Amino acid sequence: MKLSVSNVFMKYIIFLFYNYYKEGSTKYFPYVKTLYVLYTLLLFNLISLNFFVSSDKKNSLEFLWSNESVMGWNFPLMYPLTYIIFSFILTLMFPERCIKTYNPVGKNVRLHGWLLFTYLVVSYILFFYILLLFKIHYK
Repeated sequence: MKLSVSNVFMKYIIFLFYNYYKEGSTKYFPYVKTLYVLYTLLLFNLISLNFFVSSDKKNSLEFLWSNESVMGWNFPLMYPLTYIIFSFILTLMFPERCIKTYNPVGKNVRLHGWLLFTYLVVSYILFFYILLLFKIHYK
């Protein structure tokens, strides 16, 4: 199967997270931890993007702590369901055995790991800054 550029990039990102989580206290379940972190990062980025793109800033993040439902679903119920679906799709596209045997040739894995870590920290900071900004200005 020939992989597209985006699939190769995603496989490499999963590989970087997997390499990080296969040592230490998470060495028994690095693949699951990788999927969870990728999902959380994607969710934070989508919520942040929603806030920036939305014309109605006041209501753009209300679903996070509202008891009202969005399309019949509460956010606390949607989170585990979408995580299961996301994990299932990624597991089909990039099985753990494929990630274990992946060996990127000529890549600076250590540098890319630090860049990924920096992106992760910046995404979390941006997300929580947006939540703080939202709470200050719209509540």
